[in-house]
Amino acid sequence: MKPQPIIPFVFGFDISLLPSGNYYLMIEIVNKENKVMLSEKVFFQRSNPEIDKTNTKITDEELINSFVQKYNNKDTLKDIIQCLFPIANEVEWSKALAVLSSNNAEEMKKYILLFWKGRNPVNPESEWLKYKVLVDYVNKLYSTQVKKGYDSDRGRVYLKYGAPDNVIESKHEPSAYPYEIWQYYVIGNQRDRRFVFYNPTLVGNDYQLLHSDVRGELYDKNWERRLSGRNNTIYDFNATESDEQYGGRARENFKYK
Repeated sequence: MKPQPIIPFVFGFDISLLPSGNYYLMIEIVNKENKVMLSEKVFFQRSNPEIDKTNTKITDEELINSFVQKYNNKDTLKDIIQCLFPIANEVEWSKALAVLSSNNAEEMKKYILLFWKGRNPVNPESEWLKYKVLVDYVNKLYSTQVKKGYDSDRGRVYLKYGAPDNVIESKHEPSAYPYEIWQYYVIGNQRDRRFVFYNPTLVGNDYQLLHSDVRGELYDKNWERRLSGRNNTIYDFNATESDEQYGGRARENFKYK
C-alpha cells in the first residue's frame, strides 16, 4: 500500500473453530524490508464451549488402544507433557498445568493423546515419534545438571521454529559474554530473523535468550550493551550500541547475512 492519511481496510477471518481462551489480535504495519514500523494489539476472550467439548473428549476405548498406554510411569508422563510446552498454544498450556497438578496418570495419558490427535487425527503416534527425535536431540545438546534441554531457551526455540539456517558462535571475544546468534531465513511470514543467546554466568551450558527480532519473542534494544555488560562503563538505557570494545564483533555478526 502507498501511505495516505486514511486507508480504509476491512478484513475478516473465521474463528468458529477457535477454542475458548485468552487471545490478542495483533495488527502490524510492515515496510518492504519486513521491518515492523508500528504495532498494536487488542486483548479479547473467546468462549466456545462446543469446540472445547470436541477438543477434550477421549473415550476409554481410544485410550486403551492408543500408543500412550505404553507409558505408565507418572514421571515419564509428566516429562512428555512438559516437553510439549515449546509447541503448545495458550489453551494447551493451561490444560497441561491443570493435568500436571492433578498427578493423575489417566488424565495425563488423555492429554498427550488429545494433543497429538489435534495435529494428526489419523496417526497421532507418528507425530509424537517425529517430535520425540527432536526432543532427544535438544536434550543431548542443551541439557544441564538441573534443566532438560527442551526447557532451555535454545531448546525451546529449536523445537518451536526448527533448526536454524545459520549459527554464529563466539566464546572468546575479550569484552562479551559467550554468545550464539541463530539466523532463520524464514519463520512463518517473517524473513531473515535472528535470536541472540548468551551465557552471563560464564559456566555451564545454559545460554539465555537475550534478544530476537522475531515477533512475539524477547526484544531488547539494549541487547548489545547487555552482552558486553562486563566492560561497558555506565549503563545507558537510551543507548542501543555497546561502548567501543576491542575485538567485539556482536553487532557485525547480528547483521551478517
